[in-house]
Amino acid sequence: MTPDAIDTALISTLNSSWATATEIAWPNHNFKVPENLPWIRPVIVMSETEFGELGDEGVSLRHGMFFITIFLPQNIGTKVGKTLANRLEQIYRRKELSGVITDEVTTTSVGIDDDGFYEILVSIPIHAWIGE
Repeated sequence: MTPDAIDTALISTLNSSWATATEIAWPNHNFKVPENLPWIRPVIVMSETEFGELGDEGVSLRHGMFFITIFLPQNIGTKVGKTLANRLEQIYRRKELSGVITDEVTTTSVGIDDDGFYEILVSIPIHAWIGE
């Protein structure tokens, strides 16, 4: 699987299952932060690729992380953010999405950022075969 195919699988899943939940700050697109509403920012970070088989025709396994940060406006508490994180966990936990395999999802409360938003980070380990 190519990095582009991995992006497409993860982003299309988010787009189809999240469209009405919050605004999404897509990578490299203009985004206006909504006033007094939560929003999310997805980021895909690819890491090492490991050999699965030797030879020109052998398969390999590409690893990475899909991070989705939930941003909450100040003074609304964390319940809304945790509900959104739970929803993301259900969407991505242990799935096979058009060839992308997801593992256990981790949710971490990060705290207040420099812009005054409370952040909750949802981390999704991903894997995809190359050469299958």
